[in-house]
Formats: sequence, C-alpha cells, structure tokens
Amino acid sequence: MILMTDEFQATLKGERGCLRLVVPEGPPDGELVPLIDRTLDDAGKLVDGATVILDFQGRPLSGAVVLEIMKKALLPRRLTVREWRTFDGKSQEMLKRMGLRTFERDPLEKKGPAGFIKNPPSPALILQRSLRSGQKVEHDGDIIIIGNVNEGAEVYGTGSICILGRLCGLAHAGCSGDESVVVVAGHFIANQVRIGEKISYHDSKAPWWGKTVRMVVKGDQIVVDELVF
Repeated sequence: MILMTDEFQATLKGERGCLRLVVPEGPPDGELVPLIDRTLDDAGKLVDGATVILDFQGRPLSGAVVLEIMKKALLPRRLTVREWRTFDGKSQEMLKRMGLRTFERDPLEKKGPAGFIKNPPSPALILQRSLRSGQKVEHDGDIIIIGNVNEGAEVYGTGSICILGRLCGLAHAGCSGDESVVVVAGHFIANQVRIGEKISYHDSKAPWWGKTVRMVVKGDQIVVDELVF
C-alpha cells in the first residue's frame, strides 16, 4: 500500500507478524504527521490496535515530532510500536533517551555481543543508498548496500555484509557471534572491520587498500582476499 503526497510517498507492508510503515526522508517536519495520518487512514481497520514498525530510514527526528506522531497518529488508533527505526545516529540516541525501542529485544532470548537476538534471521536487508557519517544500520540477517558506507557510518548485521561501493566506515558482520559470515567491499578503505568477536585494523599501507576484497575468519584472525572479476 502506497500513499503519494506530491513527490513523497509512504509505504505500509507486513513484516514479522506486524505492519511496517516506511516514511520517506524528504517531507518537512510540518508535513510528516499528516502523511503518516493519511496513510493509516487509508489502511482503515487493518491498522486498528495493530503492532507497527515505524521506519524513517535516514531521516533525522526531533522529540517534538515524535511526540506529535504519538499523540495524533498512534494513540487514537491504539497502535503499539515494536520498533522506531532511523539510520541517523543522533535520532537513535534521542529515541533511547525517550525510552522508546529502536529495535526488537526479548529478555528471554540469548543475545550476541551487539544485543541482537539469536533467532532465525530475517530476509536480507537491501539498501539502495549510501550512508553518511553518523548514520547506523542494524539488521538481524544479511545486509547488502548498493552505495557507499562513508567514514563515521556504521553497519551491524548478524549475517554477512556486502557493500558494493566504498567501505570507509565500520562494518560488523556476525554480531550474534557467528564467525562463518563474510564482509565484501567494492572499494576497501576502512581502518577497522569486525566479524563475530574478531577485530582487524588496516591502513593505507595494506596491499588490499582501495581494492575489491572479501574478509573471512580463519583460525583466530580475519583474513582479507582480493576479489578479481
């Protein structure tokens, strides 16, 4: 289900037994709540009393906007929010300070070092965009980024991570402790990579610097192989 307002659109879809509302990054704050409100209205009784994931992608959020969304869009429909998602690091910290859940946790489940739940993984997360400094992606499963991960950006996945563009920021694959996963980068210029509980450090003197690489755990260390196509 897609609702269009001028050049912007919001998408409502099913995900893991609940509804996921994907909100575009473009609308100004003053148009955000009406866009969400009309999208939920369009869904009718489907959303009444439902559990939802609010996905703002890389959009920065303010406390005032979050409160307005809760007051005007969520409370009247008796909606329960499972997760508030945004790649913007400052917004994530703000949501946590407000006591809101930024990704699903279950205290009865065993978690890995990054707090991810060791459940069957979700389908791969595919992002057709680059991540700027301060943005962070967390996903229980594989992650494919069709773009760059710039310096200061972070990517955490319980599965493998594939970045088709430049990897300048931090990639941490196997966050739940799985060291059988891989990290692939189309243009590797990162100072640090993590797989499971292993960490490797790099600089411009490395022979694979600036090349297309695959990183795997062998023995007690992360090994880097250049990929040639």
